[in-house]
Amino acid sequence: LNGRDLDVVLTDTYPHGMPENDVQHVVKAIADAVGYMHGQRVVHRDIKPENIVLAESADSDGVFSQYPAKKHRNQKNTIPKLIDFGCAKHVTEGDTMKTYCGSREYWAPERFLIAPYTSKVVDEWSLGLVMYKSLSALRLYKVDDKDLVFFHQPDIGFQEAAQYFDRMFISNNSRIAKLKSSQQSKDLLNQLLQVNPRQRLQAFNQAGINEVLAHPWFQDESVNPTA
Repeated sequence: LNGRDLDVVLTDTYPHGMPENDVQHVVKAIADAVGYMHGQRVVHRDIKPENIVLAESADSDGVFSQYPAKKHRNQKNTIPKLIDFGCAKHVTEGDTMKTYCGSREYWAPERFLIAPYTSKVVDEWSLGLVMYKSLSALRLYKVDDKDLVFFHQPDIGFQEAAQYFDRMFISNNSRIAKLKSSQQSKDLLNQLLQVNPRQRLQAFNQAGINEVLAHPWFQDESVNPTA
């Protein structure tokens, strides 16, 4: 692929976060890819900025590269691509997953537990973290070894894990609220980053609908097109 991964783009070009309309473009493409994968019963399990390549089309003039300040980005010239399916798994109804793979900084809460998990929406949680980092160039939170020690206690169930993450999100929700982005973007983040997977937006629900792409943020054309 001819392009740079999202992590490099953020580091080199957008040290304070990408313009919101460019984040819309990236998140929309990846949400669409996740919806397709989940429709095929495939879970990626390693969605992170390093695994998203902003591929330039043949007629691209360097989108997401070095643009003059205040110039509107021609975002249609890039095609965000999800790569690295080394942790991906094909699942059928009732299948469980328990492999520890991928970057734990982007794991959903249920992946930290010793017990196997069944939900495909671990990818939607990771997408929310990617969205937050794209808007701010920062990670929403850091996972330390002490966190893993807590989750790996044999008597820790999902309820205890949820309470632990809820405490983490007292400060994280404040960080989301302070983002210099639209209210709709913050609402989408909060719906993607639901600790309880049953309350999380789904890129492919039982009716085959992509709830992520149905969010009003993607229809909001008023977001700031400049840095």
